[in-house]
Amino acid sequence: MPRVPRRVVALMLASSAAAAACAGAAAGGTGLAAATERTTSAGTADYTLSVSASFSGALISTRSQGAISFRAHEAHVYKIVPGEPLPEEEIVAGPWTYANSNASAALSNPNAKPWTKVDTRRLPAAQRIGELDHIRALAYLSSGASGAKLVGTSGALAHWRGSVDPARVLAHVPASQRATMRTILRADYAKGVFPADFWLDAQSRLRRVRVAYKTAKGTGFTIVGTFSGFGTRVDVKPPPARSTTDITP
Repeated sequence: MPRVPRRVVALMLASSAAAAACAGAAAGGTGLAAATERTTSAGTADYTLSVSASFSGALISTRSQGAISFRAHEAHVYKIVPGEPLPEEEIVAGPWTYANSNASAALSNPNAKPWTKVDTRRLPAAQRIGELDHIRALAYLSSGASGAKLVGTSGALAHWRGSVDPARVLAHVPASQRATMRTILRADYAKGVFPADFWLDAQSRLRRVRVAYKTAKGTGFTIVGTFSGFGTRVDVKPPPARSTTDITP
């Protein structure tokens, strides 16, 4: 039997992986209908999130990455925000949120503490919503998709496209998170049903989500999130007390 070149073997393996992704996506109990459950059942994941807004010829973007829990109120986030000289770091550990809000001031003032902490239980409901909640929302979008079609494959990922109905999304959100998720869906996404693209791996877990839409005033929004490292440890060790100021109202 002739020896098969390594490049051919590599291509065959890649094709097999893509075929497995499609087969898993099409099988009963898997695919886009099961993506939210398959993704969140991992408990935790690494993520990236980018949000871009275009209007009047200008483009503004934010980007964050880190690790989150789908079960506990835990996250470790690094965020780049326009106009801020330093990346924002945030640690969510239960009701406590730690942020390097004073990092810039601490660079020039040795008496300033770089970190703040706040007990979110003392805040109004609207102020308790954070990056963790926005990331979780991405993982729930697929549960509200209808008319989904398999567009094709991208490497080992199956690419799906469907229309997301916010009401259907909320029906799959745990009751404890429903009010927060309703607020996020209204604030972050288009009113009513909106299109979205989803990329799933062979286990029907969400690996990439993309939503693009325009508001009635013509502002364009593009939201892209990715998930990886399922089951990863979320480091929520707080910063040293000597470097932290409690700003709980």
